[in-house]
Amino acid sequence: MLTSKEREWILSERARYTREETGSKRLKDYKIRNKAKAMIKDLSFMAKELAPDQHRQVFTRETLLELAEAFHAYSTKEKERFKGDNDAIVCNKELFYLGVEMSNSLLSMARNLVSERYYRLIWGMGRRLLPQEKETDALTRIYYEIKYAET
Repeated sequence: MLTSKEREWILSERARYTREETGSKRLKDYKIRNKAKAMIKDLSFMAKELAPDQHRQVFTRETLLELAEAFHAYSTKEKERFKGDNDAIVCNKELFYLGVEMSNSLLSMARNLVSERYYRLIWGMGRRLLPQEKETDALTRIYYEIKYAET
């Protein structure tokens, strides 16, 4: 977990240090990066290994959507930063790859959670009835069917 001082450090407006600079600024950033990587590994471990009742309490729609929205906000900042660069296909290739890979992984997760009855309806008996581009639309349709049924 980040301390309040680390949060303040991250939020502080400061000039990027140069390669020649050493000392506390670089060390603070290094420690924060390593701490963030360790937190992500811990979250990944918990996502795989927590007991189902604990999993449902930790990994809620609200907590995970908050994380997704944070990435979206960051991508919007990146797009602004690259505004006017018409030569680039995407403004941040690594972030673009992350978005596509995460959406594919989450789409697979959603596919795994669809009941057998709907699975056959949407994907057919061993062959797809819908093109791959439409799978997201079909899963979204199921999502809203369930959502409206609850109300």
